[in-house]
Amino acid sequence: MKPAKKPTYNFKVVTTMKDVPVRSSSEQAALSLMMQDPDILTKQNWDSSYFVLEAHKIIFDAIKAVHSRAGRADEFMVIAELENAGLKELAGGDTAIYDILSCIRMVAGKVCQDIAADYRYELRKAKAYRDMISYWEANEQDIRQGRGNLEEFSLTINAIQYDDSKPKRTKKEMLNQIIDEMEGKAKKDCYSTGLIMLDRNMGGGMHKGEMMTIAAETGGGKSILLVQAVVANLLEGKSCLFFSLEMSGEDIYRRLAANIAGVPVREMEDYKVNYGRELPAITEALTKLYSLPIEVIDFMHDMDSIESEIARAASENRADVIAVDYIQILNMNDSDNRETAISEAARRLKTLAAKHKSVLFTASQVNDEGRLRESRAIGMHSDQVVQIEHKNEKSRIIVKKNRRGARNYTIPVEMKGDVSRFIEVF
Repeated sequence: MKPAKKPTYNFKVVTTMKDVPVRSSSEQAALSLMMQDPDILTKQNWDSSYFVLEAHKIIFDAIKAVHSRAGRADEFMVIAELENAGLKELAGGDTAIYDILSCIRMVAGKVCQDIAADYRYELRKAKAYRDMISYWEANEQDIRQGRGNLEEFSLTINAIQYDDSKPKRTKKEMLNQIIDEMEGKAKKDCYSTGLIMLDRNMGGGMHKGEMMTIAAETGGGKSILLVQAVVANLLEGKSCLFFSLEMSGEDIYRRLAANIAGVPVREMEDYKVNYGRELPAITEALTKLYSLPIEVIDFMHDMDSIESEIARAASENRADVIAVDYIQILNMNDSDNRETAISEAARRLKTLAAKHKSVLFTASQVNDEGRLRESRAIGMHSDQVVQIEHKNEKSRIIVKKNRRGARNYTIPVEMKGDVSRFIEVF
């Protein structure tokens, strides 16, 4: 009979901890809590890089190995795992391992998991500082001599500080969520498009992680519908980022104010002569915008910068809704082929929405045949595609793609360009 194959562990041996943040007590406490509640590893994302001390790193890898096989782990199972792997003495021996794993005793449940999450946050924060120190040391000479790539530096720092890990959900929890929604016990968090009939067609509106592309010819109302969707979500208390690649920030704020007020934003002389009664409504709308959680960005045109800004805003909970106006103007670095560049831009926008659990609205021009201009991949990566058409002095919005409802659904509308609104014609 062949002897059982010893498991292997992938970890880096830390040879020095000079001048880097180390939280040894928190590392021990986290390991011990994993013994108390198996759901800590099931529901939370832990990584061996959070642990600096070599013994703790070895013990954590053993806990994960035991947990993956048995669904739980205790002190004796972990010690046996380390002994079988020939790593028990490297981790400190029986007594030291047991003391680490039993330093906290508490009942499994939400409180235990919340405490573990707090320790995870502390350990991950220390790791972020270590990563930044490592990046600085690797690039110090270039940075000091002014040769460093600032864009790469910014992206790296954002990647280090952003934590996109979310608590894992079990199959049981997911299925129960579906049943609760079917029975009306759980309300799905939906994000409005600004149009009642369009929201109804999508089962209440957009969902987190989805991307909608608004298609139209030049001057067809793409920006108007983007503004309308953003306003609808702002008034629901959602935070919004608006990337304007064509118009100035002031122009976007004027459109937002006009949509809220229902009257155009005019020049001061016009108010003095003919439109004085409209001024209070516009003033109130502008004041309201000042207090709403929106940021308009009109100086970024390349995908890398936008990606970095979205990551930064999402880490600060400022990106529930993202609008990018519009996709054909996006600058894709290091891309010679226009179709490939637009396809990659659409893919990255969709990835950003999914990664940050945001709702993303973007816009695309259409060609003479009424198709999405320059790349069919825009539609492939979008969850919803709606097209604005104007024929015979009548306007309509057609749902061309809908992953959660009917396609080719038509909504008669009237476009009010002066107040940046579409009015549904019932």
